[in-house]
Amino acid sequence: MNKATGYSRESLLEETELASRLVEAGMPVYCSTLDRNGFPHRKGWTGIRPDLAEVRSWRPGKGLLAITGIVYDVWDYDPRNDPDGSGLAEFGEFMEQANPVIYLRVSTRSGGWHWYTAALGERKAKTRFRGVDYQGGGACVFIPPTVRRSKEDPEPRGYEAKPEDAIGEPLEVCDKLRKGLVKAESNGRGLTEPVREMIDAEPGDRNEALRDGVWKLMDSGVDLETVIQMTAPALRERGWKARNGSLENDIRDIASRNQNRPLTDEERRLIREPGWEPKISRRKPGRKAPDGKELLAGMRNGTWLDSQEFAPLEYAVPGLLPEGVVLLVGPPKAGKSTIIRRIGLESARGGKVFGIKCERRSVLYLALEDDDASMQASCWELLGDDEIPARFHYLTEIKPGMLIPTVAAFLDKYTRSLVVVDTLGRAMDPQRRGETQYDRDYRILTDLKSMAKNHPGSTIVVNHHSRKAKSEDFVDMVSGTNALAGGADTIVVLFRRRGSADGMWKATSRKPMDDAEYALILERPFGWRLNGKDLEEATANAVTAMTQKNLGGRSIEAISYVSAHPEGVTLAQIAEATGIPPNQLKYYISTAAERGDILKIKRGLYGPSGPIRINGK
Repeated sequence: MNKATGYSRESLLEETELASRLVEAGMPVYCSTLDRNGFPHRKGWTGIRPDLAEVRSWRPGKGLLAITGIVYDVWDYDPRNDPDGSGLAEFGEFMEQANPVIYLRVSTRSGGWHWYTAALGERKAKTRFRGVDYQGGGACVFIPPTVRRSKEDPEPRGYEAKPEDAIGEPLEVCDKLRKGLVKAESNGRGLTEPVREMIDAEPGDRNEALRDGVWKLMDSGVDLETVIQMTAPALRERGWKARNGSLENDIRDIASRNQNRPLTDEERRLIREPGWEPKISRRKPGRKAPDGKELLAGMRNGTWLDSQEFAPLEYAVPGLLPEGVVLLVGPPKAGKSTIIRRIGLESARGGKVFGIKCERRSVLYLALEDDDASMQASCWELLGDDEIPARFHYLTEIKPGMLIPTVAAFLDKYTRSLVVVDTLGRAMDPQRRGETQYDRDYRILTDLKSMAKNHPGSTIVVNHHSRKAKSEDFVDMVSGTNALAGGADTIVVLFRRRGSADGMWKATSRKPMDDAEYALILERPFGWRLNGKDLEEATANAVTAMTQKNLGGRSIEAISYVSAHPEGVTLAQIAEATGIPPNQLKYYISTAAERGDILKIKRGLYGPSGPIRINGK
């Protein structure tokens, strides 16, 4: 039992799942920190969309708030405003007569209740029942597993859904329930009247009613997105059919024609009258902007930073794969799956990768391009006679759009684990409405980074293809938008020429880890190994390989001779030993010295430069 929350871990997971189901039903949710009185810190929620990442980011001490009016509305009963219980009794009689569909019942920290019903298209309002408020469009309510205190009661109490209640699909709105609402106060603008007129319109008059209602709302200063939130769910509940793919699209189309609509007779009459001035619609002022103290609440200074001691960087494979999100990039069939599958198997049994001992940990391998038979064959090929370790878990398919929840569920169950996504293209969520490809890519990587940050010591490796176009900077090899490279903690690019066994591992990271280049050799059937006895020698061989890549045969021959004579040699000695004509040799040697492949000791005398080695010399 957690003393701070009053919940056990099991109950927390259960109630977080309930909040996830609300999101899956289409209810926007956002996670907010709570102040000392148990109220959420101000956060603009305009444009919040249903997103499971918001639910997954909840931790004890935070609150989950749902935006009403999209899918569900909430009736909020607070017994503190109904001391004799008469309001609840009257409301109970009304509910029995109206007989609405109640999808969910939640007990609140005040000892009251939240009843979730279908969205009615109304704004939030106080009802004629004492202690009962209607939370419609433009309202937020706490949902489980929020635990909070209040000014009156400092004891933290939670919101708890009753297990006998189920969450269903929205059905037709009950007319009696809708008519039982008290008209919302709307600053004299009558915002609820256009919605009622649309709802009550006869089938043959619906197109005209929708146009007039949308224009009335926009003329009164309501922004387009709020109009959509107020109208589309209510009309959908009444069985309205869309003409342009969805009711939201119909409303946007009508709104776009609002500025050019024909003038009404009343407008023409007013224009002809002397002294007439156009009416300027004023939007409802938004929330008060936070003051400077609130904006700078989390600011720290250099003295604080200088005094901190942070945990050292952890690795899934020391020197190769640090904690966080690692983007593994390479061309198709370059051996990316082979190398990362080997790392997964060795991590699961506490074996060695490239001769480096790995700490034993649980592994989730999302083999989205394989089936059970191919996974078994691949693991047997890599392990030889050894058994596949029990800590190696895998999935060959996940539900569409469920990459983030799937990874989160595994990290919650297994601490300090390794997760491999093979490949990103198979697991990528579809773009949301109005979302660019860049936005989608950055959202996916950001969600993965948040999960890795909330699970210290865990590594998430994402297998992805490289671009066909060549680039001098290996980071530019990442296929897709720059959001992928910008969102990852570490980028690893695997190079291998088609048909060649020689490869290259290049890595860069924003973590406190040096950039690295290692030469690799592909050996069937056991996969990749270091080209060298350790990482240092593999680095030297990588530098050598890059040097040789840009040199011709005669130039390599000249540099090899110089590298073999640390005491230094002259141009005449090199020419006599190699048989290279003096004019060509002078060009080869001067170019190699400028590039740093050899060292110009003094005029006319050349020797080896640093650790560069040609052909093993």
